Amino acid sequence: MIRSDTNHDAIDEVVYLQAYAEGWSDGKYEIKFDKRECINGGRFYERADDGKWSGWFFTYTNVRARQFSCVSIQGDSNTLADLVERDHSEAMSLFIDRAEAILHSSFGDSYYWEARRSMRYAKHLVEIGDKFRSEKLNSNDVSDKTVLDKSWVETKKVRRSF
Repeated sequence: MIRSDTNHDAIDEVVYLQAYAEGWSDGKYEIKFDKRECINGGRFYERADDGKWSGWFFTYTNVRARQFSCVSIQGDSNTLADLVERDHSEAMSLFIDRAEAILHSSFGDSYYWEARRSMRYAKHLVEIGDKFRSEKLNSNDVSDKTVLDKSWVETKKVRRSF
């Protein structure tokens, strides 16, 4: 059993975000969230002898939470904001675990893709990758038609699927 005398302060609530166990309804993506039974969250948190919850709080072993719940969610950052406003507005401290389940509101817009296209690996990493591809895969940018322009600004979307 976990000792409860190591922390006198606690996080008010932990919300463990998860996908819906049943996936999308009828193959249709829908913005929604519901408090649900934990799919995996219960593996990462356990209740201490004083009723508080312990888990992995960025290596801080003495941190506890007063409440713990799992929420299935499909949506973006606005959906998460709605969840917090509706169900957790009274919490003084709230720990959102697995926030990578949330898409940001502007995912896929022109600014997102501009930022995405501008990303480049460091030159020394490209050289290591090129050497591996050449030696192990008999592959290179020219034969694979993956040559990048010197400047990302010059890169244009080209459809090559047919």
